[in-house]
Amino acid sequence: MFKDTHKTGCTQTAHLLHQTGKARLGQVSAQAGISANGLTASRSRMYLVPVNAHLQHNPGETPPVLTVGQLCALIKTSLEEMFSTVLVSGEVSNLREYDSGHTYFTIKEQKASISAVLFAGVRRALPAGLRLKDGMKAVFSGRVSFYSDRGQCQIVVSGVTPEDGEGDLYRRFEELKHKLGEEGLFSESLKKPLPWYPRRVAVVTSTGGSVLHDIIETSAGRAPGIDIIVYPSAVQGENAAAELVQALRQADRDGLCDVIIIARGGGSIEDLWPFNDEQLARTIAACRTPVVSGVGHEPDVTICDFVADLRAPTPSTAALRVFPERQALADSLASYRRRLDETATRRLRRARERLEPYTAASLMRVLRSRIEYLTQKTDSLTGTIRQRILLRISEARGRLGVLAAGLGKHDPGLPFKKGYALVRDKNGPVSSASRLAVGNGIQVSFADGTIDATVVKTAETPRQSRTTGGDS
Repeated sequence: MFKDTHKTGCTQTAHLLHQTGKARLGQVSAQAGISANGLTASRSRMYLVPVNAHLQHNPGETPPVLTVGQLCALIKTSLEEMFSTVLVSGEVSNLREYDSGHTYFTIKEQKASISAVLFAGVRRALPAGLRLKDGMKAVFSGRVSFYSDRGQCQIVVSGVTPEDGEGDLYRRFEELKHKLGEEGLFSESLKKPLPWYPRRVAVVTSTGGSVLHDIIETSAGRAPGIDIIVYPSAVQGENAAAELVQALRQADRDGLCDVIIIARGGGSIEDLWPFNDEQLARTIAACRTPVVSGVGHEPDVTICDFVADLRAPTPSTAALRVFPERQALADSLASYRRRLDETATRRLRRARERLEPYTAASLMRVLRSRIEYLTQKTDSLTGTIRQRILLRISEARGRLGVLAAGLGKHDPGLPFKKGYALVRDKNGPVSSASRLAVGNGIQVSFADGTIDATVVKTAETPRQSRTTGGDS
């Protein structure tokens, strides 16, 4: 902040510019009467604005007349050239975020302030979880700019480093986020769908805050028939992370609920730090029950949000996503009923339209034609089957004939058909005439019968003695 000597310092600055006679960048130390709050006099500096040559004038001369546009352009050029890179420490105030993604705010201290803008592209490049909020103390890097339309000096912010230890927390946040992301804990393929109409909902939060009240109020107004089971846990402090893990595991292990809401209200990064715990993140990822994260307010982001199956910006929004509205359910059912009725009506109408061209006579013709076709098809198939059966029979007969011919060669009765006879006596078949004597009784078998005979004479043939039958 500037002290009462600011006016004196400005006078000395102007006099120095007149003495130089050219545009240059000068410095006047705190000895010139300018000091800054929190800085020693030896460190305080005031940068002098370069002046274009055609605007220079000697002491006592009337300065040239400038238009507002010329003066603003001169100030803009001078400031942006001299303060292309600055670091400013201060507190965020009057924070305003727009749909465009740009953020406007004021950097202030006790008795001094300056406007600042954080454009959407730079905002998206900030570390995840780093969100500006009123009262936040930080060091802002950027450049000084002059907005001519309002005659306003501002800082175009290009980087933010939180103070009071927050910078280290954001670094740890980014490291854990990167680690778990590399392991795939944030993968969309792991996200479990929420039930359309849960029977019971588990809520992991503190019983002492307004968060539980808001969730209960939301559920009562939307779906009073859905039961809520509260698993109490601290949501801030040294033991909060361990209690959250224990409550979450118990809710999942009990298996009584179809979905789990883990929630707490907004706060500083220190307040929300239990929800950036690695063990809590792994517990959420291992849950069989879908988990909805409703931690903080809209700008707040935690590791819990990344690993949960659904992230809601606030606890109330989490309740809105979990508890279906009765009227919305009724409207959905009515819509489904209408769609079913319309579909059935449309199909019946199309079926009727297809049947309308067919009178009773035309239907009989169609049926008759169909019957005739099927009759002819049956006859054709019957003829084909008969031919195939006869063919199979013929083939079988041929194979039987071949087999019979082969068996005939080994027929025991074949010699009888050639005129041979079988002679037996009381001892069996007779193979030699020498076995028989006159008066022996014999039995002679032919192909067509058997006779009994008595040997009346024996004789030997010149070639071989053989017993023959025929004389009796």
